[in-house]
Amino acid sequence: MINFLIKEILKKNHKLRDKYKDQECYILGNGASIKNYNLNLLKDKNVIICNWMSLHKDIINLKNIIAYIECTPFWFFPYFRHPYTKKLRPSFHKKLFLENYSKLNCPLFPSVSNFFFLNKSTTFFLHDFGNKDLNFKNFDICNKFSLLGGASYTMLAIAKYMGFKKINLIGLDYWMTEPIIGHFYEKTITKNEKNINSIKDTKHNNDRLFLNQVTSEIDTLMICPNGFKSELVKSVNYSDFFQTKEEKNENNEIVSFKNLEALSKCGWQYDLF
Repeated sequence: MINFLIKEILKKNHKLRDKYKDQECYILGNGASIKNYNLNLLKDKNVIICNWMSLHKDIINLKNIIAYIECTPFWFFPYFRHPYTKKLRPSFHKKLFLENYSKLNCPLFPSVSNFFFLNKSTTFFLHDFGNKDLNFKNFDICNKFSLLGGASYTMLAIAKYMGFKKINLIGLDYWMTEPIIGHFYEKTITKNEKNINSIKDTKHNNDRLFLNQVTSEIDTLMICPNGFKSELVKSVNYSDFFQTKEEKNENNEIVSFKNLEALSKCGWQYDLF
């Protein structure tokens, strides 16, 4: 019965099938490299964003955000079991997320577990029915979907479902040959060789086949900071792609103090100040 009801909810997603057929889009992660980029260059582009991207001060200038991914199960519940402390606590992150998301005119893509806590008119729910297979063929967000294991996978799947024929990746720093650890809203970039090598040895190997599937079906390009590249996906440096210099910003120059302070109260152990 529950699966039947979920399938009824997911039927709404069908209206997105091939909505942007043969068009180009930009997919934005939350990587630290975002601090080097001028997002206003994307103001007229089709853009898919995720997680805490709404905290960036310039995101509001982007006119064509076609999807906002936040697919963490139970993310929008009033209370949340914190992954670090394992204790139940008020969902401070929910209030922060929705305050910033409300400033954007774009659809939200959350886990169906949040169905009773969100505005249904602007929301397209996602569910995998227990299928965790990292397989790009499972991109059908109405039926056979298995790509909820990370926002990067989900964004690529939704781009495929919507019919895009060209995708540009920005801020997905873990897929660079020399990964950058950290987020655009953090003060410093972690340079822990052990963690970097772990990403190269584990995540790169785990994601290689998936990304081969993606690039065999869609023209995919990763935009990297100057001096970086990707061996998993065809890549180009930011300056060459946009024909402009990088901008070196601190986290408090692109995220307001109010939002940094609120994020610090969520207890995620980010390096913010």
